[in-house]
Amino acid sequence: TASSKVIPNKEYFTFGILSNTWNSDTEEGILTASREVTSINEQAFANCTNLKSIKIPEKCLSIEDWAFADCTSLNHVFILDSTEEIAGFNGCTSLSTIQMGAGIKKIKESTFNGCSSLNELVFNSNMNILEENCFRGVSCPIIFKESCNFSKVENFDIYKNIPVQIEFLKDVSFPEGSIIGSGAVRKTIIHGDLFISTDIPDGLN
Repeated sequence: TASSKVIPNKEYFTFGILSNTWNSDTEEGILTASREVTSINEQAFANCTNLKSIKIPEKCLSIEDWAFADCTSLNHVFILDSTEEIAGFNGCTSLSTIQMGAGIKKIKESTFNGCSSLNELVFNSNMNILEENCFRGVSCPIIFKESCNFSKVENFDIYKNIPVQIEFLKDVSFPEGSIIGSGAVRKTIIHGDLFISTDIPDGLN
């Protein structure tokens, strides 16, 4: 959906485009690629400032770095259960709602950097890796609804000293060999049992 037809960056959007239609009555656009989209490449839609909402295609496994960077009108993102890794929403200053599929395992570096308008981030049980600065600039609650089995949590580096509420509604586990980076939860308000009753294995790094 956009205020007009959105044209991806051809040097980064590597699929041929079979059709790019726009319905002015519903204000919706549909981009049809020449083959099944299993990944949205780096910078594919970067700086598409008229893009307002996006539904990630079914069977898309990953959203790469800077894929939607600086899409300053982007307000809503819908991600299906097939997507496992996400990145690339940095600089989306109007993004307020993002519906996460249950399959997401990894939030890559700087994914939501500067997404200051988000109302809430809710993740499900498959979450495994949170990379550096993935929530930088976010001031909304970050909620993990189900049991999470983290293997790597890096520095969140919250922007401008804004405290962020991180809530774990069920148990969180860190298996042997897991890595918790320096300052991983710096400037955060923790809810749940992360540092109260969580088992910390001897092999934690």
